[in-house]
Amino acid sequence: MMQFFDRKGLKGVLSILLLGIAVLVFQGDAEASGGTKIHFISLNSTTDAILLESNGQYGMVDSGEDWDYPDGEEYELREGVTIGIGYEQQVIHYLEQLGVEKLDFYIATHSHSDHIGSGDEILRHFPTDRLYINEYKDEYLYDGHKTDPNDPYYVERTTGDRLWDNQYVYDCMIETAKEQGTEIITNLDNPENEQYLSFKPANKKSIVN
Repeated sequence: MMQFFDRKGLKGVLSILLLGIAVLVFQGDAEASGGTKIHFISLNSTTDAILLESNGQYGMVDSGEDWDYPDGEEYELREGVTIGIGYEQQVIHYLEQLGVEKLDFYIATHSHSDHIGSGDEILRHFPTDRLYINEYKDEYLYDGHKTDPNDPYYVERTTGDRLWDNQYVYDCMIETAKEQGTEIITNLDNPENEQYLSFKPANKKSIVN
């Protein structure tokens, strides 16, 4: 099932998950030898890849750029699209070296290729329980923000060069998640997703489970 949520919701789930990591740091010291770590994976670029580890469980927050890009047919190959560089193999290798076999979650902060370009490869390589991602459409940035001066994101004479390959990256991520059977969560305001908003000491283990 695919559901929808806004930016505020994504920040909320990220805060909750990081709070869960912080709690598990304390708990892990007393109950497990594996401990809790946050891996900032260095990729010699401005691209982002973060792995959260807690007592043998893992989650990703972005995974960086990849080698593929639009071919200019179904998706426009715009100026500014990154070509000729990718880091999916380095990220996959890093996770494999740690012994990662599956991910409890993948948080896609936003649909830029330097953040989640390799997300589809990661989901394909590592079975992932849940994907947290904002719904994205080019119109959200382009049509909507250039037509309403009252829009807080309004930019006069907004042009397509701000869209890069955002739609391509997002669609690849969603398509792969569906193919792999990963639960897609995009609306934390939905009552069905209330479990992802709550935090109680009694269920602190379940936050990243």
